[in-house]
Amino acid sequence: NVAHHKKIMLSSVNINTHCIVIGVKDSTSSFLKLLDTYTININSEIKVLDRFDFDSSLNIQLGNGNSFTISEKVSSNIFVYIK
Repeated sequence: NVAHHKKIMLSSVNINTHCIVIGVKDSTSSFLKLLDTYTININSEIKVLDRFDFDSSLNIQLGNGNSFTISEKVSSNIFVYIK
């Protein structure tokens, strides 16, 4: 039950942590289109693989096995809970 989980920003999740997307801070169509490009949706499972010190971007892996890097601006607009 999502109500019992603490909502945090993806940008603050530790490396090697699994989490579930529960919402977005930015609901503009341009941000939602970007998430659609990444196939990140509500209930998407994400594992944080690495955080790059230079710009705080995150290397993440989705539940479907796809992995890629997202900017700190993107990760700070995605609400998750730790799985």
